[in-house]
Amino acid sequence: GLKDISLICLNPSAEWLSDPAIVENDKSLALRIKYGQTAVLLCGDIGERPISEMVSLAPLIKAEVLMLPHHGQELTPEREALIDTVKPAYAVISQGNTLSEMARSRKTEELVSAKGIKVFRTNKGGAISAVINGRYVSIRAFRNANEVSY
Repeated sequence: GLKDISLICLNPSAEWLSDPAIVENDKSLALRIKYGQTAVLLCGDIGERPISEMVSLAPLIKAEVLMLPHHGQELTPEREALIDTVKPAYAVISQGNTLSEMARSRKTEELVSAKGIKVFRTNKGGAISAVINGRYVSIRAFRNANEVSY
């Protein structure tokens, strides 16, 4: 039932919204949606500062599905700490088809995959669908019908 569902806004804080020193990307919405024992973490375009704030909230940010921040931008120590703290089974990189976009996330995809995390990319598989039912996660790319369950 509804009592098993929670939605937590992890970013931005109210203070950041009115602070002109905070860059716009760091004001991106970051949400954790949890249903039963399963969760999805959506990170928007957040950068290192809000990532560090979120990592300090462990284990509150644990999730089976992680939408990587800022289109899978190159892994910094903060971004790697986020992945290691969230411990997802699946990671999603949302980005377009330009060569520069794909090139900047290629290394990220390799490093995330090396951690045993299955990576889905919107520029390869189209829209990504993740379904959480409280006990299991089912995720698939629309361009190919390869569905994975966890």
